[in-house]
Amino acid sequence: MFRNTPARVPKNSNHDVVHAGTVAATSGESKMKLEFLVATVEAGLWSIRCHTRADYDRLLNVLHAAKPPPLAKGGSSSRGSKLLR
Repeated sequence: MFRNTPARVPKNSNHDVVHAGTVAATSGESKMKLEFLVATVEAGLWSIRCHTRADYDRLLNVLHAAKPPPLAKGGSSSRGSKLLR
């Protein structure tokens, strides 16, 4: 992952379909449960749960270092930033 670029996160559905979303923001970080919320530009809020603490820390570090996409910077069309308010 490159710094200052938007992050894309894949997510597996219950039917083994992989969806991808551009991360606008993260919230609700729970180190005890290894889960957090991701607001995506395309699909709204996703709940993400990691299998190990190392995966949790690594994924959050990458997402926190990524630059939010242009739509998430607070304009009238900003879905991601408004989802977590």
